[in-house]
Amino acid sequence: MSGPRAPYDVNARAKAVWKSVVQTYDLEDWQLEILRRVCELITIVDQARSDLDRAGSLTYLDRFEQPKPRPEISIINQGIGQINTLLQKLYLDPADEKDIKV
Repeated sequence: MSGPRAPYDVNARAKAVWKSVVQTYDLEDWQLEILRRVCELITIVDQARSDLDRAGSLTYLDRFEQPKPRPEISIINQGIGQINTLLQKLYLDPADEKDIKV
């Protein structure tokens, strides 16, 4: 069973999560919409991680030469929190969730 296709504008890891969930569960339309948002957030978090790695530091100097946390850290933290919240709203069987790698 192939199921609904993953959103076209998400990265490979998000597409793998989509495929894993869709193959494991028979989702309703509202659940597919939540899953679509989860995949978008995975893509955003992965991009922020990549940008943070490329920056090579967790901080930057502001215009007063004071160290400040890079904005990517906030994007990552908020994104992970939103992903966790949305996954809970999917109401998936916890016994099967161990097979889903996010």
